[in-house]
Amino acid sequence: MTTSDADAPGPAESPLDAFKERIGFDARIAAADRRRLVVRDWGGLAEELAHLGGFEVATQSAAPAPPAAGPLATRVVLSGAVRQARVSVSLTQTATVDAAAAVFLDEVSSTSLVAIPFGPGPDDLGIVSAVYAIGGPGGSVLAVIQNLCVDVRASDRAVAVALCRVIQAIADRSPAPPREAPP
Repeated sequence: MTTSDADAPGPAESPLDAFKERIGFDARIAAADRRRLVVRDWGGLAEELAHLGGFEVATQSAAPAPPAAGPLATRVVLSGAVRQARVSVSLTQTATVDAAAAVFLDEVSSTSLVAIPFGPGPDDLGIVSAVYAIGGPGGSVLAVIQNLCVDVRASDRAVAVALCRVIQAIADRSPAPPREAPP
């Protein structure tokens, strides 16, 4: 018995495509309000996180933004602790929601595992978010918050999510003037 090409299975779904489907990535990014962006100097982020989130800063530095972020991107990297849980924060500010989404996908797919080890994050965290889904201590949360990609890793998942929410609140208070939505 032979099968025609039309009956043959299509190419296998890539791990990235499976992840995007699992978290509803394409629909969430498509529905994002591209008129509202966050534009600010993140140099004082450590102090704001200390005040609002109990973050004890060990280091803060500017770092090169990844190529997916685009030419206008900036990246701030912090390390420290919250309630004795070790924490690292990487915040990339891009020029667009789509550039932030590209950084998000680069971050979650930077793994040597066969499948992407992230699952859906809290629905109310950013446009889209993901949490590290492999068991064990610690946790990571990544979120696209308007034109920001935020990556928080901690030895306690609840701390990572809480600190990401604090960053979201700071971003919500830092909007750029509204602009026309692209066609």
